[in-house]
Amino acid sequence: MIFATLRVKVSPKRLGDTQEIMHSILSSIKAEPGCISCRFYQNMHSPEDILMITDWKSEDYLDRYIAEDEYRKFLALIDLSEEQPEVKFHKVSQVSGMERIAAIRLGEGSK
Repeated sequence: MIFATLRVKVSPKRLGDTQEIMHSILSSIKAEPGCISCRFYQNMHSPEDILMITDWKSEDYLDRYIAEDEYRKFLALIDLSEEQPEVKFHKVSQVSGMERIAAIRLGEGSK
């Protein structure tokens, strides 16, 4: 699994344009092969600070998406950023949940 994150800061005057692009991305990315989820977050105290997180089944699926014309919407979002955008790709080799918390809390250590 791989997570792609984008953090941008847009002008308050461009917030409407930004939200339109975000809605367009959300509408289309769900149909992309290998896309697990796409989420946008806005800072409650600073709505011009936006974080986008996409989850992909594999790096290959993400790479195919980046190579598509549809990725231009993502690039348009980057172009609206007033500051240097932050783009990161995070490879995940293992995922655990409540069982990890329980094991640690019960003194069994992480497994």
